[in-house]
Amino acid sequence: MLEAIVRIGILLDFGPEFIERSAAAAGDTALELLADDDLSVNIAGVFMLSVLTEGPFDAESILAGLEMKQLETALAEIEAFYRRFLDAARSDPGSLPQKLGLSEEDTKSFMTSFVYAVPKVHQSMASALAMKSEQAGEPREVASLTAPSPGELPGLIDFKVFQLEARLNLSSIFSAQVSHLGEHNAFAASFEELAWSPLEDNRYAYLMGEAFLPDAGESMTREQAVEALQKLGIATGSSDKGFTAAALANFDMDAELDIWTVNDLRDIRQVSGD
Repeated sequence: MLEAIVRIGILLDFGPEFIERSAAAAGDTALELLADDDLSVNIAGVFMLSVLTEGPFDAESILAGLEMKQLETALAEIEAFYRRFLDAARSDPGSLPQKLGLSEEDTKSFMTSFVYAVPKVHQSMASALAMKSEQAGEPREVASLTAPSPGELPGLIDFKVFQLEARLNLSSIFSAQVSHLGEHNAFAASFEELAWSPLEDNRYAYLMGEAFLPDAGESMTREQAVEALQKLGIATGSSDKGFTAAALANFDMDAELDIWTVNDLRDIRQVSGD
Protein backbone atom coordinates (compact mmCIF):
# COMPACT_ATOMS: atom_id res chain seq x y z
CA MET A 1 0.00 0.00 0.00
CA LEU A 2 2.72 2.50 0.97
CA GLU A 3 4.69 1.69 -2.17
CA ALA A 4 1.58 2.38 -4.25
CA ILE A 5 1.12 5.77 -2.56
CA VAL A 6 4.72 6.71 -3.28
CA ARG A 7 4.16 5.63 -6.90
CA ILE A 8 1.26 8.10 -7.05
CA GLY A 9 3.75 10.85 -6.25
CA ILE A 10 5.91 9.67 -9.13
CA LEU A 11 2.92 9.32 -11.45
CA LEU A 12 1.82 12.89 -10.79
CA ASP A 13 5.36 14.25 -11.06
CA PHE A 14 5.65 15.42 -7.46
CA GLY A 15 9.15 16.32 -6.40
CA PRO A 16 11.51 14.14 -4.34
CA GLU A 17 10.55 15.96 -1.13
CA PHE A 18 6.96 14.77 -1.45
CA ILE A 19 8.04 11.20 -2.11
CA GLU A 20 10.44 11.18 0.84
CA ARG A 21 7.79 12.52 3.20
CA SER A 22 5.26 10.10 1.76
CA ALA A 23 7.47 7.17 2.60
CA ALA A 24 8.02 8.48 6.11
CA ALA A 25 4.40 9.40 6.82
CA ALA A 26 3.44 5.88 7.86
CA GLY A 27 6.26 5.74 10.41
CA ASP A 28 6.99 7.22 13.81
CA THR A 29 8.42 10.40 12.28
CA ALA A 30 5.03 11.85 11.28
CA LEU A 31 5.04 14.36 14.13
CA GLU A 32 8.63 15.39 13.47
CA LEU A 33 7.78 16.10 9.85
CA LEU A 34 5.27 18.70 10.93
CA ALA A 35 8.10 20.83 12.33
CA ASP A 36 9.41 21.29 8.78
CA ASP A 37 8.63 24.61 7.11
CA ASP A 38 7.81 23.04 3.73
CA LEU A 39 4.08 23.14 4.44
CA SER A 40 2.82 22.70 0.88
CA VAL A 41 4.39 19.26 0.80
CA ASN A 42 4.54 18.35 4.43
CA ILE A 43 1.21 18.73 6.23
CA ALA A 44 -0.97 17.49 3.39
CA GLY A 45 1.27 14.50 2.80
CA VAL A 46 1.45 13.53 6.46
CA PHE A 47 -2.29 13.72 6.95
CA MET A 48 -3.33 11.91 3.80
CA LEU A 49 -0.74 9.21 3.94
CA SER A 50 -0.90 8.60 7.68
CA VAL A 51 -4.64 8.07 7.44
CA LEU A 52 -4.44 5.83 4.40
CA THR A 53 -1.66 3.69 5.84
CA GLU A 54 -3.04 3.82 9.39
CA GLY A 55 0.10 5.59 10.50
CA PRO A 56 0.54 6.60 14.15
CA PHE A 57 -0.58 10.18 14.73
CA ASP A 58 -3.08 12.10 16.82
CA ALA A 59 -5.14 14.12 14.34
CA GLU A 60 -6.92 16.22 16.95
CA SER A 61 -3.70 17.28 18.66
CA ILE A 62 -1.97 18.10 15.38
CA LEU A 63 -4.89 20.15 14.06
CA ALA A 64 -5.10 22.07 17.33
CA GLY A 65 -1.45 23.08 17.00
CA LEU A 66 -1.67 24.45 13.46
CA GLU A 67 -2.25 28.08 12.52
CA MET A 68 -4.98 29.13 10.07
CA LYS A 69 -2.45 29.85 7.32
CA GLN A 70 -0.96 26.40 7.70
CA LEU A 71 -4.36 24.76 7.45
CA GLU A 72 -5.26 26.82 4.39
CA THR A 73 -2.01 25.78 2.70
CA ALA A 74 -2.55 22.12 3.49
CA LEU A 75 -6.16 22.19 2.30
CA ALA A 76 -5.16 23.75 -1.00
CA GLU A 77 -2.47 21.11 -1.46
CA ILE A 78 -4.88 18.26 -0.76
CA GLU A 79 -7.41 19.67 -3.24
CA ALA A 80 -4.76 20.00 -5.96
CA PHE A 81 -3.37 16.54 -5.24
CA TYR A 82 -6.83 14.96 -5.36
CA ARG A 83 -7.82 16.64 -8.63
CA ARG A 84 -4.60 15.63 -10.33
CA PHE A 85 -4.87 12.06 -9.17
CA LEU A 86 -8.48 11.66 -10.31
CA ASP A 87 -7.65 13.21 -13.68
CA ALA A 88 -4.84 10.69 -14.11
CA ALA A 89 -7.10 7.79 -13.07
CA ARG A 90 -9.85 8.82 -15.48
CA SER A 91 -7.53 9.43 -18.42
CA ASP A 92 -6.06 5.92 -18.53
CA PRO A 93 -7.65 3.58 -15.94
CA GLY A 94 -6.34 0.44 -17.62
CA SER A 95 -2.73 1.39 -16.96
CA LEU A 96 -3.16 2.12 -13.24
CA PRO A 97 -2.25 -1.38 -11.94
CA GLN A 98 1.08 -1.23 -13.74
CA LYS A 99 1.77 2.36 -12.70
CA LEU A 100 0.92 1.62 -9.06
CA GLY A 101 2.77 -1.67 -9.04
CA LEU A 102 -0.33 -3.58 -7.90
CA SER A 103 -2.50 -6.40 -9.18
CA GLU A 104 -5.90 -5.48 -10.64
CA GLU A 105 -7.65 -6.67 -7.48
CA ASP A 106 -5.30 -4.76 -5.18
CA THR A 107 -5.68 -1.68 -7.37
CA LYS A 108 -9.45 -1.78 -6.81
CA SER A 109 -8.98 -2.12 -3.06
CA PHE A 110 -6.46 0.71 -2.97
CA MET A 111 -8.55 3.02 -5.14
CA THR A 112 -11.67 2.42 -3.06
CA SER A 113 -9.81 3.35 0.13
CA PHE A 114 -7.95 6.28 -1.39
CA VAL A 115 -10.79 7.91 -3.33
CA TYR A 116 -13.14 7.98 -0.34
CA ALA A 117 -10.61 8.54 2.47
CA VAL A 118 -9.02 11.75 1.18
CA PRO A 119 -12.27 13.80 1.33
CA LYS A 120 -12.66 12.76 4.98
CA VAL A 121 -9.16 14.00 5.76
CA HIS A 122 -10.02 17.23 3.96
CA GLN A 123 -13.24 17.54 5.96
CA SER A 124 -11.40 17.16 9.28
CA MET A 125 -8.94 19.88 8.36
CA ALA A 126 -11.70 22.16 7.02
CA SER A 127 -13.63 21.77 10.29
CA ALA A 128 -10.52 22.72 12.24
CA LEU A 129 -10.02 25.80 10.05
CA ALA A 130 -13.67 26.84 10.48
CA MET A 131 -13.37 26.55 14.26
CA LYS A 132 -10.10 28.50 14.42
CA SER A 133 -11.35 31.24 12.10
CA GLU A 134 -14.53 31.66 14.14
CA GLN A 135 -12.49 31.92 17.34
CA ALA A 136 -10.37 34.59 15.67
CA GLY A 137 -13.46 36.54 14.65
CA GLU A 138 -12.80 35.87 10.98
CA PRO A 139 -15.34 33.16 10.12
CA ARG A 140 -14.76 31.40 6.83
CA GLU A 141 -16.13 28.33 5.12
CA VAL A 142 -14.33 25.73 3.03
CA ALA A 143 -16.19 23.87 0.31
CA SER A 144 -16.29 20.11 0.75
CA LEU A 145 -14.05 17.90 -1.34
CA THR A 146 -16.48 15.61 -3.15
CA ALA A 147 -15.54 12.06 -4.01
CA PRO A 148 -16.56 10.74 -7.44
CA SER A 149 -19.27 8.10 -7.65
CA PRO A 150 -18.14 4.54 -8.41
CA GLY A 151 -19.72 4.91 -11.84
CA GLU A 152 -17.25 7.68 -12.67
CA LEU A 153 -14.33 5.28 -12.17
CA PRO A 154 -15.58 2.04 -13.76
CA GLY A 155 -13.56 -1.02 -12.87
CA LEU A 156 -11.55 0.80 -10.22
CA ILE A 157 -13.90 0.68 -7.22
CA ASP A 158 -14.55 -2.47 -5.18
CA PHE A 159 -18.09 -2.43 -3.81
CA LYS A 160 -17.16 -5.09 -1.23
CA VAL A 161 -15.51 -2.37 0.83
CA PHE A 162 -18.77 -0.42 0.89
CA GLN A 163 -20.81 -3.53 1.75
CA LEU A 164 -18.94 -3.85 5.02
CA GLU A 165 -20.97 -0.84 6.20
CA ALA A 166 -24.25 -2.65 5.59
CA ARG A 167 -23.14 -5.77 7.44
CA LEU A 168 -21.79 -3.81 10.41
CA ASN A 169 -24.83 -1.58 10.73
CA LEU A 170 -27.34 -4.41 10.38
CA SER A 171 -25.44 -6.39 13.00
CA SER A 172 -25.61 -3.31 15.23
CA ILE A 173 -29.39 -3.08 14.67
CA PHE A 174 -29.75 -6.71 15.71
CA SER A 175 -27.76 -6.16 18.92
CA ALA A 176 -29.80 -3.05 19.76
CA GLN A 177 -33.07 -4.92 19.14
CA VAL A 178 -32.00 -7.78 21.41
CA SER A 179 -31.27 -5.29 24.21
CA HIS A 180 -34.61 -3.56 23.62
CA LEU A 181 -36.44 -6.89 23.74
CA GLY A 182 -34.80 -7.72 27.06
CA GLU A 183 -35.89 -4.41 28.58
CA HIS A 184 -39.36 -4.01 27.06
CA ASN A 185 -40.45 -7.53 26.02
CA ALA A 186 -40.89 -6.28 22.43
CA PHE A 187 -38.78 -5.24 19.49
CA ALA A 188 -38.55 -1.51 18.76
CA ALA A 189 -40.74 -0.16 15.98
CA SER A 190 -38.45 2.72 15.02
CA PHE A 191 -34.77 3.62 14.96
CA GLU A 192 -35.49 6.48 17.33
CA GLU A 193 -37.09 4.12 19.84
CA LEU A 194 -34.09 1.86 19.37
CA ALA A 195 -31.73 4.82 19.95
CA TRP A 196 -29.82 3.69 16.87
CA SER A 197 -28.19 5.58 14.01
CA PRO A 198 -25.82 4.37 11.26
CA LEU A 199 -22.10 4.94 11.13
CA GLU A 200 -21.11 8.43 9.97
CA ASP A 201 -21.23 9.19 6.23
CA ASN A 202 -23.42 6.15 5.57
CA ARG A 203 -23.74 5.15 1.94
CA TYR A 204 -26.76 2.94 2.65
CA ALA A 205 -30.31 3.93 3.54
CA TYR A 206 -31.99 1.93 6.32
CA LEU A 207 -35.62 0.81 6.44
CA MET A 208 -37.62 -0.95 9.16
CA GLY A 209 -41.35 -0.71 8.62
CA GLU A 210 -42.33 2.96 8.81
CA ALA A 211 -38.89 3.89 10.10
CA PHE A 212 -36.46 5.19 7.48
CA LEU A 213 -32.99 6.73 7.62
CA PRO A 214 -31.59 8.02 4.30
CA ASP A 215 -28.02 7.68 3.14
CA ALA A 216 -25.72 10.62 3.88
CA GLY A 217 -26.21 12.00 0.38
CA GLU A 218 -29.99 11.52 0.59
CA SER A 219 -29.98 9.88 -2.82
CA MET A 220 -32.78 7.45 -1.95
CA THR A 221 -36.29 8.10 -0.63
CA ARG A 222 -38.35 5.84 1.58
CA GLU A 223 -40.76 5.24 -1.30
CA GLN A 224 -37.92 4.03 -3.53
CA ALA A 225 -36.65 1.71 -0.79
CA VAL A 226 -40.11 0.23 -0.15
CA GLU A 227 -40.70 -0.29 -3.87
CA ALA A 228 -37.37 -2.08 -4.33
CA LEU A 229 -38.11 -4.44 -1.44
CA GLN A 230 -41.67 -5.09 -2.63
CA LYS A 231 -40.30 -6.27 -5.98
CA LEU A 232 -38.32 -8.87 -4.03
CA GLY A 233 -41.30 -9.83 -1.90
CA ILE A 234 -39.67 -8.51 1.26
CA ALA A 235 -41.51 -6.60 3.99
CA THR A 236 -39.67 -4.90 6.82
CA GLY A 237 -41.03 -4.01 10.26
CA SER A 238 -41.17 -5.22 13.85
CA SER A 239 -43.56 -6.76 16.36
CA ASP A 240 -43.46 -8.47 19.72
CA LYS A 241 -42.21 -11.64 18.05
CA GLY A 242 -39.71 -10.49 15.46
CA PHE A 243 -38.30 -7.83 13.16
CA THR A 244 -36.76 -7.34 9.73
CA ALA A 245 -34.63 -4.36 8.71
CA ALA A 246 -32.93 -3.56 5.42
CA ALA A 247 -29.96 -1.58 4.09
CA LEU A 248 -30.19 -0.28 0.51
CA ALA A 249 -27.71 1.54 -1.75
CA ASN A 250 -27.17 2.37 -5.41
CA PHE A 251 -23.45 2.82 -5.92
CA ASP A 252 -23.33 3.27 -9.67
CA MET A 253 -26.75 4.87 -10.12
CA ASP A 254 -28.11 2.13 -12.37
CA ALA A 255 -31.44 0.30 -12.09
CA GLU A 256 -30.12 -2.30 -9.64
CA LEU A 257 -29.72 -1.75 -5.89
CA ASP A 258 -27.41 -3.36 -3.38
CA ILE A 259 -29.77 -4.64 -0.66
CA TRP A 260 -29.03 -6.44 2.61
CA THR A 261 -31.45 -7.55 5.33
CA VAL A 262 -31.29 -8.69 8.94
CA ASN A 263 -33.96 -10.29 11.14
CA ASP A 264 -34.50 -11.43 14.71
CA LEU A 265 -32.62 -14.68 13.95
CA ARG A 266 -29.54 -12.60 13.09
CA ASP A 267 -29.74 -13.75 9.50
CA ILE A 268 -27.75 -11.08 7.64
CA ARG A 269 -27.83 -11.64 3.91
CA GLN A 270 -27.51 -9.88 0.59
CA VAL A 271 -30.80 -10.17 -1.31
CA SER A 272 -29.86 -8.03 -4.34
CA GLY A 273 -26.52 -6.94 -5.80
CA ASP A 274 -25.83 -3.59 -7.46
